[in-house]
Amino acid sequence: MKIIYFVCSIVISISCSNSTQNKAKQESKIHQDENSTSTESQNPDSSTWEKNFQEFVNAILEDDREKVKSFFDFPIRSKGNEIWWIADTRFVMEMDQKNIVPFTEDDFDKYYSSIFLIDFRKTLEKLSLGEFFLKEKASSPKMEIVKDSKSILHATFEKTKQKLTLNLSTTINVKGQSNTEFSIYYEFDILKDQKLRFKDVKTNM
Repeated sequence: MKIIYFVCSIVISISCSNSTQNKAKQESKIHQDENSTSTESQNPDSSTWEKNFQEFVNAILEDDREKVKSFFDFPIRSKGNEIWWIADTRFVMEMDQKNIVPFTEDDFDKYYSSIFLIDFRKTLEKLSLGEFFLKEKASSPKMEIVKDSKSILHATFEKTKQKLTLNLSTTINVKGQSNTEFSIYYEFDILKDQKLRFKDVKTNM
C-alpha cells in the first residue's frame, strides 16, 4: 500500500504549476494576516505554543525554508523510516526496514517539496488558526487541488500530552475503480518553553 502513496504523490506534485504556487503565496499572506489579527487578542502571551505555531505556518506559506528548518532537530530518526516513504519511495524500498536510516539536514533540503506537498501547503493556508487556538482542533475545507483529488487538513492539540498533530487526508478518485485514500500525520511536541518541535511523520494508507 505504500507504493500507492508514491504514485499519488507523484501525480499531485506534477499536476501543480509554478503559477499556482505563486498565487497561493499571495493569498496565504492575506489569509494569515487576517488570522494574526483574530488570534492576537485571544493569545496575547507571545510565549505560548500558539504564537510559535503561527510562525511555523507563516514560514511554510512564505516558503521560508530556513525558518521551517528551525522547528526540526537533525538527523531525524523516524521509526520504520516513515519519513523516507514520503521523501523518496524508490530509495526506501531498497532499505532494510529493521535499520533506521537517519534523515539529515541535507536530505531535508533535497526533499523539502516532497515532505511539504502543495496540497499540504494549500490546506494549511485555509486552516482557521483562530478556531484552532480556541477549540484546540480545526479542519480546513475539503479542497480539490488536483483534478479528481480532494484533500483536507485536520489540526489537533492534545494538552495533556503537549502534542500537536497535522493530519493531511487525501482521496483520489480513479475512474472505474474504488477511491484511493491516504493520510500523512505530522507530529510535533510542545517543549517546556512552549516551542514547537517536530517529532515524527507517519503515513496511513
